[in-house]
Amino acid sequence: MHSPQFTSTFCSICFLFSATAFAADVPELNKDTFAKWRDFIRPSEKEVEYLKVPWRTNFAAALAEGRAKDKPIFLWNFHGHPLGCSCINGVHTKEVFENPQIKELSKMFITVAEDSGRLEFDRKYPAFELFHREYPQGSQGFFVFTPSGKMLGRSWYKPEEVASLLQECSAKWEKIPKSERDAMATGAAGKKEEDAVYPKDGLVLHSYMRDLPRKSGSPRKEWNQEFTWFTKIEARQFVPLKLKVGEQHEVPKAVLHRLVRFTFVDSVIGGTAPFAEGHVKSAKLNSRIVSLQKDAAHVEFDGESLAEEIGIWSIHEDDSDKGPQKRGCRFKIIGNADFSVSRQSFTSFELVACGDRWGGTRFNWRGSDSGLAPMGVACFLASKEPWEKIKPLRLEDYWPMKKRNN
Repeated sequence: MHSPQFTSTFCSICFLFSATAFAADVPELNKDTFAKWRDFIRPSEKEVEYLKVPWRTNFAAALAEGRAKDKPIFLWNFHGHPLGCSCINGVHTKEVFENPQIKELSKMFITVAEDSGRLEFDRKYPAFELFHREYPQGSQGFFVFTPSGKMLGRSWYKPEEVASLLQECSAKWEKIPKSERDAMATGAAGKKEEDAVYPKDGLVLHSYMRDLPRKSGSPRKEWNQEFTWFTKIEARQFVPLKLKVGEQHEVPKAVLHRLVRFTFVDSVIGGTAPFAEGHVKSAKLNSRIVSLQKDAAHVEFDGESLAEEIGIWSIHEDDSDKGPQKRGCRFKIIGNADFSVSRQSFTSFELVACGDRWGGTRFNWRGSDSGLAPMGVACFLASKEPWEKIKPLRLEDYWPMKKRNN
């Protein structure tokens, strides 16, 4: 039984936050403005310069490749995943690769971007002990390792520091006698890792999120990204059972809520916890087949969602403001897709959500900007490239959620 003090506090929270005034400067989203906001939210070519580097996604396998090719390893490692939903540091590090010198210098290395959680907490991961032996202080940063696992250097994310790191470590590597480097190549060759839970024949959405323009003040320049996974059975539920022009269908709650809880979340500046099932106040997404051409059913989507969490937590890392808090997102959603009748899978998929976000958490860095403000999310069909097979930030929470920290 809760104490009277707790009950009083919780009731006060509910009283304060039970009604949310939706008054942000949300841009109008409709068929005419769909392309405008899709392209505004999606990162520009300059913002994805980092993808011009051939990133591997497994540090242990990269070490083995380095032994085989007689090359040092350049590791990009920040909380979350640098190629997926990342913390604020990971969000900012992408800008490093807008520097052409760094892209050129990286060609001398085996380049790998890694999930910091795997290196920091997964004791079963082959490279866990090696990494902590060389760098026991934590896991974030840019690193250079020899193929045998010796750390040659580390830097934070200022471009000039990263450039210096690559230059200095390349020189250190060249000074290692060839006989010693040959000895490093005696380890196992390693093999490409395939994630057992990756939905190979399902639907993988690559989503981007950023703040939208406001009437007063400019939106922050940061943007983040996330991947959302659906099995083949779940993916099929985005379209009507009968593939005929005019057929309409409401996407089942169990499928739609994965988007609302894990993707339509304010992780613009830093990846944060998903919403729990009970935080979804309303969600609806309708799909309608508008045309059939040969093997393709063209589908249009429209809907809306509202999720809000109310409770006691801090929005600063030092817990200095721990107390009654709220956070939420409300979106209007429209989109379109092409569904292959013969393959029973999507060949294209675009979904845009524009709306309000409010509140903050410990990790999404909204402490000074937690009021009602416009935000957008744009979802696209992911390719089969390694950099689009990154695990969702909170994949473990796709199933019933346990108590967690925001």
